[in-house]
Amino acid sequence: MLNRFPRQFPPLANIVADIGNPSPAGLAKLFQVTPATAAKWLRTGRAPRAVVAALWWLTPAGQSTLDAEAVNFAQLHAGMNRALTRELAAARSRLAQLERLGSFGSANAPTYLPPQLQPPDHCRSIHARSAGHWPTTAAASAAPARTMTASRTMADGAGMIFISAPPRS
Repeated sequence: MLNRFPRQFPPLANIVADIGNPSPAGLAKLFQVTPATAAKWLRTGRAPRAVVAALWWLTPAGQSTLDAEAVNFAQLHAGMNRALTRELAAARSRLAQLERLGSFGSANAPTYLPPQLQPPDHCRSIHARSAGHWPTTAAASAAPARTMTASRTMADGAGMIFISAPPRS
């Protein structure tokens, strides 16, 4: 913001003329100084830079600068709004496409129910040898010591089932 501050101001007499030649008493009240101080500023044409800057923003040139800044600011943010709206629409479209593909059972989804483990086709012989017992997650913890257990993990998006038997004692 400081780079937008004017580096030079017109003479104090021109600034005062642009804002209607206020009286020393009016300037004194505005800047909370004595009327004698304000009269000295007007008489000598020299005032503190902060006073000159404050008065300059009241001139038509200062108001025009403020208006241009406001328009540029509004255009910048309108463009950002349009860009973010397009980005949000694209994200919503992508999300809808993924939802159409299917529910993958995210563990942090509010309606997630873990799937029951079922033996895959290539493990049917193991299933048959385990006396027809294929424990689910709940049944695996209550299974006898020699019953095989299964656990499912996701690695690189592919489901893999690991089968293990407890060690022989």
